[in-house]
Amino acid sequence: MKKKALLTAMAILFCILPLVAGCSLFSQEKGSEKKVVLSTNNEQPGHQTGSTSNTLPVSPPAPDKNAQPQAEPEPEPDHNNSAGPPEAPLDKNNGEKTPEEAEQPPQAPPSPGSNNKNIKTVYLTFDDGPNSHFTEKVLGILDKEQVKASFMVIGTNVLKNSELIKQMVAQGHTVANHTYSHDYQYIYGSPENFMADLEKNREILKSLTGKDTLIFRAPGGPARLTKPYWDKLQEKGYKSISWNITGGDSDPAGVTPEQVYNNVASGLDKVEKAHLTPIVLLHDGSQLSSLEAKPGTATYYYIQSRNSVVTALPDIIHLFKEKGYTFVTVDENTPNAW
Repeated sequence: MKKKALLTAMAILFCILPLVAGCSLFSQEKGSEKKVVLSTNNEQPGHQTGSTSNTLPVSPPAPDKNAQPQAEPEPEPDHNNSAGPPEAPLDKNNGEKTPEEAEQPPQAPPSPGSNNKNIKTVYLTFDDGPNSHFTEKVLGILDKEQVKASFMVIGTNVLKNSELIKQMVAQGHTVANHTYSHDYQYIYGSPENFMADLEKNREILKSLTGKDTLIFRAPGGPARLTKPYWDKLQEKGYKSISWNITGGDSDPAGVTPEQVYNNVASGLDKVEKAHLTPIVLLHDGSQLSSLEAKPGTATYYYIQSRNSVVTALPDIIHLFKEKGYTFVTVDENTPNAW
């Protein structure tokens, strides 16, 4: 009887042991689930923390079927790369010209006084000088700005200020003929009078500069010259220079620097729309015995206008520079104003 009870107990024990082992295995697998740390310090994934608290079991997120693939960021340029720029393509001719290139004539640089269509040129011109009060100030501004100009000079003023003529030439400016007397009544009395006045100044300028000039500007403009005048001028080979922009500084009521500048700026707009080369007319002015004048007189306004030209000149130069113009001086290749 005891033996039978012992066998029954052993059978029960063999049935219970597998169940106990299975429960232990399930407990170990459950304890091995992955955990993620809920950080309160905004730490980035992959950074280690000093605590294992606040953990929850997680599983990897399901992929979003509608998500767009993100492009990889382009690498930052390596400014410290010592390899240098990429190599240039090999020159199969080792720097030598091909037969076709050798046949091409050398290209000459553009003439500064020519109407070269590849560059934007402007002619800055000053009439009626030189004078001892304003011309030197104009020359100083031109020298500072490193631009060249053309001076249409009157013979009577040349004789009084010959050193200024030499200074103009030394600085690379052009000196042109604006008649000897600038006396409208005389020079427009007849073609012969005009030519005599022009020729007299031509000889004076030649003696001072060592150069003969046939470039001239008629006082009051070329519109005053009729056919008999042009015939005489063509016989001598003279070249007339007009203008298409003016500072308006010959106004007998006088002008301010702002008016001079605005007149040039508005004139430039019109000239550019007409696709013409700008030729600017300003006045350094005739010789004056004094800068003292009674307010309201013609001399007072004349002096005011000369001062306005000097004051506005730097801004006028900057206007053309900012628009990409190159300053050139008048010569036989200067284009017609209109």
